[in-house]
Amino acid sequence: MKLSKLIKGIETVKTLNFLDHDIQNIFEDSREVTFGSLFFAVKGNNLDGFEYIGEALKNGAKVIVTDRE
Repeated sequence: MKLSKLIKGIETVKTLNFLDHDIQNIFEDSREVTFGSLFFAVKGNNLDGFEYIGEALKNGAKVIVTDRE
């Protein structure tokens, strides 16, 4: 599914030319990320997903969604 369709109706602060990317899967655990995935990098109760962006990209994430720059 195109990212533009996934985020339709959601308020965004910034998007960086990724709206036409096809998203294959959505993950919040960087260890599970596969090529073409969207990775949610947000702070949880025990871990901060922002710290795992590098691993998610290495595993094939195409798009990172985060609550900070």
